[in-house]
Amino acid sequence: MSVMTPGAAHVTAQPQVNISKATFVAPASTVKSLPHNFSFKNLYIKFNQYFSFLLVYPIFSLFFKVKISGRENLAGVNAPLIIAANHIGWYDSFLFRMLVSGHSRLLPLRFMGTKIFLHFGLNFFYSIGIIPLAYKIFGVFDVVRGEGLEKALVTPKQILAENGVVAIYPEGKMVLKGGIAPFKRGVSALSLQTGVPVLPVAFRYHLPQDLLAHGGVKAIRGRLSIKVGKLTKIPANLSYEEGASYLQKIIEKLNEEAGS
Repeated sequence: MSVMTPGAAHVTAQPQVNISKATFVAPASTVKSLPHNFSFKNLYIKFNQYFSFLLVYPIFSLFFKVKISGRENLAGVNAPLIIAANHIGWYDSFLFRMLVSGHSRLLPLRFMGTKIFLHFGLNFFYSIGIIPLAYKIFGVFDVVRGEGLEKALVTPKQILAENGVVAIYPEGKMVLKGGIAPFKRGVSALSLQTGVPVLPVAFRYHLPQDLLAHGGVKAIRGRLSIKVGKLTKIPANLSYEEGASYLQKIIEKLNEEAGS
């Protein structure tokens, strides 16, 4: 994602970034001068996310042995912020809530979601209103695949301009069988255009039989590992595609460390 210290949350963005033959002036000074957006909508989402921890923690503790490492990298990190993580399952957004359990200053987290899924079941749940309701309750904003990069970035750029926190899965899909799929360029474009740094996070699920095969303790629960990296700023001289690859290498390394 060069690696920076946690205090680098208030970095000065590159003043200009070339964007498809046009010049975008990164609104770093504007972003910093704005207070957090205390709209009713944000307060509603923050309330739901804050108290959801009381439900999420015991449920995940029942079914998984959750291990979080690198949480010290959250110290001194403030909004505006982009959090990027690999996508291993439908429950990942709840893992974010466990990750920031003691850091309510980062709430509400605003997740980038989609209206069109690769799985029939998820499209069905969206069509009957279950997923849209969950989106509304937990602060997910949706984008439509194929409508173009700049249109997809309008909402997250506005959230960051209002001193918010955007959570993104750069793979653009769930990868259920392990490994990390190629990152799409949206996350690097968002960071480069706004000058907002990225906090890299890796999620990794270990099946109980995998733990036993590697000499782990006998357990009936799977293990979920969450590894938090250091605050990162994507180099301004990289293209969006190169920036996505740069970020992917960092999260792949975190993922390897989470597997140890």
